[in-house]
Amino acid sequence: MVFSFFKKKDQTDELPVERSYKQPAGMEPVPATAAGDEEDHLLDSNTLGTGLIEVNEAAEGMDPVVEEAAILFASEQAHMAIELLEAYLSDHAASGGDESWLSLFELYQQTGARTLFDELAIKYVVRFECTAPIWQETQAAAVQNPQSTARSNYFAFAGPVAVDSPRIAELNGLAKCGGKIRLDFGKFEALEPEAAQLLMLAMQACRKGKSPLQLVGGNILTDWLAAHIEMMRKVDAEMPYWLLLMELHQQQGQLEAFENLAVDYAVTYEVSPPSWESIDSQSSMTLSDAEDEPAAGSELPARTDVLSLQGAITDKNAGQLQAITDYSQCHHSVVIDASRLARVDFISAGNLLNVLMPIVSAGKPVVFDQVNILIHTLFRIMGITDLATVKRKK
Repeated sequence: MVFSFFKKKDQTDELPVERSYKQPAGMEPVPATAAGDEEDHLLDSNTLGTGLIEVNEAAEGMDPVVEEAAILFASEQAHMAIELLEAYLSDHAASGGDESWLSLFELYQQTGARTLFDELAIKYVVRFECTAPIWQETQAAAVQNPQSTARSNYFAFAGPVAVDSPRIAELNGLAKCGGKIRLDFGKFEALEPEAAQLLMLAMQACRKGKSPLQLVGGNILTDWLAAHIEMMRKVDAEMPYWLLLMELHQQQGQLEAFENLAVDYAVTYEVSPPSWESIDSQSSMTLSDAEDEPAAGSELPARTDVLSLQGAITDKNAGQLQAITDYSQCHHSVVIDASRLARVDFISAGNLLNVLMPIVSAGKPVVFDQVNILIHTLFRIMGITDLATVKRKK
């Protein structure tokens, strides 16, 4: 028995109609690959510069309609992708796998179409005789607000840190986000006094904004600060180092260490030290001085220090791609939590390929965990799954 799940549109014939969609901004149409040419093409910086991106003609085992929907979504044409999948399922609801269904679920979720999502869930249960995906109230609808792009919560401070460090400015911008922020000082070497002052103020803003900090390589920073101050050595340029070290004790709830340092500071500079402020455990800083090594044969390295990507990554927002490079420089493996990543546009997927190639060439494994089906499909099309382990969200 075949159920009619979708209203069938009037058709004059059974010939497939070729759909079209606009190219992503700044791109020219890609010429079709010659019939006998089976070579896969990878993106390079020259290709990006000319706006031409070549992709594999078809990923093995992938439904062409799912591929097209993923490209439409990546090109900021979600509603065309929805129309494509709805039309396809009106004719193929009783056959084939569930990738087209799951892609449509994700598109409804991303565009906030709760009623259509629930209707599709009922049809899915009847068709596959299993539980349908569940609507996620907290998931960001990136398509509804394409200008809203989140930045990474990971900041690596490598080498000498100057007062104009963009990492400090970005950290200050996320102070009120309410989510955990990771600061990596694993390859830190030095800190200018003015930069120490700005970093201290940014940490204070995070504490007051209830955005807990995780300090990776924290002993490197604290040891460096302690080595650059001395009781009764009254050097004004060193005052920010005292204040930053006190803020670190404050963040970690180390009252005794804070009070001892505050007394030394007051005696040295003959001024009143900062006051201790009680903070709740959710806002306190945690330290992670050692990186967990991946277990032999482990599919996903067991570690808590992962890089989280969020919102939408577009060609106008390269910060999160830079965060991947920064993260890779301080870690033996690159583990990325993509559970809150809603969309990657077509150009950024090409840029991501360029970011990953030197990382993988350096022998560092890359894992994307909890990727939604639309991004997963795009990654397969672009050949990213040939470089990295990409785990699809269940």
